[in-house]
Amino acid sequence: MDALTIVRELEALDTEVITVRIHSPGGYITEGLALYNALRGARKPVHVYIDGICASMATVVAMAASKGHLYTPDNALWMIHKPWGSVDGNAEQLREYAGNLDVLERSMIAAYVSSGRVSEERIKEILATGKDFYMTGTEAIQEGFADDYTGDIKAVAASIDLGALQPDQAHQTLFNFYAVTAAPTNVNHHEDRTMEELKKLLALKAAKAAAGVAAADINAALAKAFGVAATEVEALLTEAGKATAKQLADAQAALAALQAPAPVIPAPAPVNPAPAPASADAMAAAIALERTRVAEITALARRFDLPASRQEELLNTGASLEQARAAIIDYLGSADRQRQPVPGVRIIDTTAEAFRASMGNAMLHRMQPARFQLEEGGRDFRGMSLLSMAAECLERAGIRTRGLSRNELAAQAMHTRSDFPAIVADVANQILLRAYQAQPRSFFEIATQTTLSNFKRKHAVEIGGGSDLKEVNEAGEFEHGTVSEGSRSYKLSTVGRIFAFTRQLLIDDDIGAFNQFMANVGALAARKESSIVWGLVKAGGIFSSQNKNLVQGGGVPGEEQLSKIRKLLRQQTGLDGEPINIAGRYLVVNSELETVAQKLLSAVLAAATEDVNVFANSLQLIVEPLLDGVTNNPWYVFADPSLVPTLEYAYLEGETGPYIETRNGFEVDGIQIKVRHDFGAGWVSHRGAVKNPGA
Repeated sequence: MDALTIVRELEALDTEVITVRIHSPGGYITEGLALYNALRGARKPVHVYIDGICASMATVVAMAASKGHLYTPDNALWMIHKPWGSVDGNAEQLREYAGNLDVLERSMIAAYVSSGRVSEERIKEILATGKDFYMTGTEAIQEGFADDYTGDIKAVAASIDLGALQPDQAHQTLFNFYAVTAAPTNVNHHEDRTMEELKKLLALKAAKAAAGVAAADINAALAKAFGVAATEVEALLTEAGKATAKQLADAQAALAALQAPAPVIPAPAPVNPAPAPASADAMAAAIALERTRVAEITALARRFDLPASRQEELLNTGASLEQARAAIIDYLGSADRQRQPVPGVRIIDTTAEAFRASMGNAMLHRMQPARFQLEEGGRDFRGMSLLSMAAECLERAGIRTRGLSRNELAAQAMHTRSDFPAIVADVANQILLRAYQAQPRSFFEIATQTTLSNFKRKHAVEIGGGSDLKEVNEAGEFEHGTVSEGSRSYKLSTVGRIFAFTRQLLIDDDIGAFNQFMANVGALAARKESSIVWGLVKAGGIFSSQNKNLVQGGGVPGEEQLSKIRKLLRQQTGLDGEPINIAGRYLVVNSELETVAQKLLSAVLAAATEDVNVFANSLQLIVEPLLDGVTNNPWYVFADPSLVPTLEYAYLEGETGPYIETRNGFEVDGIQIKVRHDFGAGWVSHRGAVKNPGA
């Protein structure tokens, strides 16, 4: 697995605990460190379970487990060792590479020690030998690498064949770019001998190839010995159980007979006892040659983006370095290279709209990482400064940026046809709307929302209940009734201002200031709405004795005053004089009366009937500081607006909030941002609200 995949999964994960299961011989050090850091940086507990094998870099990833939550079966296999790799070059380059390995080792040690499980002295002691350090699950707990036991996983542990994980293969997983072949899952005693003979055969094959024997000749000899087609040889070699002892002996003899100066490994007779093994020097030489061949071919394949299938073909057929180089040159010059997919390349939407959305997402994530998650396209611009993003936009528009100073680059970004101004506008709009929507507006509870298509005065019509229904006479005749209309009017007003995204802000990369500024503008727009609506309430134009919605005398919120208001609401009639039976829903006070109102509406267990609080929990409290500063601190009771529309607020159709327009600045050295907000409010009826003038 790669770190990027894990990071994406962590970002999308919706669980209380992150559970990690490990069954791995290891992998790249850099990917492993990124995996470890991603898990350590997660804001949730991490529980790690070792299912079978935890070797090499996998042990570092395991250290990301939360303290006390790294579990292992007692029969698991653990292995720890120094970083390993291969390189060619002169003496200085080799010394430099050795120093790089030391740096990687220090990074690994830091991960082990920071987990709090093993001391720095102990891990250094283990690594200092330069050998692979193997442990069972029990020993890993005793050494402090794991925290506790899980149940036995005998089926998994039994499938681990240590012979299949040769030391050179295990090491190569750290720095090379191919995976270790999985161990066979059906290992038995009968196949142990076969596996040993297969290893000798592979070593002999590698030695022949290194000595210059053509891969085609090697495969032909093996195919004849095994009695299979040449195309089936490699499959047979990877699964020891399919080769009999006689076939392996015949294959070794066939390879030994090839004319090439290579060490000969005696082939055992199929029935007689096993012959003496090849010399240790011969085996070591063959393994070293094969290791060098694999490492160099892998490095060449990566450098020239060779497809994985062709790289695997070169490795498996025993191609020499010269043959591999020739094959890669042929590939680079071939026409079908254009049709070969490049490993690791993503297919992305390259339209202008997608480009702007991706860069905007990166800006938003940088401003507010908790609110704006980094999307797939945004990752391409993660960590870029504003000036770098501007340069990217200019290059996309066909404008060369090489050789431009920071000032010239900023000026070009502000005053050309690039996408940068549009991206800034979109980002500003999203930040503004987030802040606008987050700003509390208490008038939502007592008012009704609508939209207007223009800036003409709107007549908010109030419809009466009509004449009472009359009994139909014997002739079946219905009498005519009437319906009355009342009308109040208001209109939209436009508020706004022009601000600047300056050249200095771009050069200084002050994205935090830009974020804070646009958030403040969004909050201002929301507060402007509140000031308009509550300004109508403070003006009090609809409250009068004639409308029967103004308490005479007044006083602070209390049972007596609320009783007067309840009576006024219940006695309200419609336009045609019909009773409408209104009940109060919201008690509205300023900040001066908040505590008094809370006490009034709180339920209290009364000792006597006369002490019962009849208004406890009967009204919802709205506290609005915009009502402060009025003599005597008046307060109000409103009915549910869905039953009795009283106040109405409106936006311009299609624009339910502030919006932004931009242009390249002329008076201002930068991008000019115009914030416009169309909003209006007015009374629909006086019947759903009562005012108490206070005391």
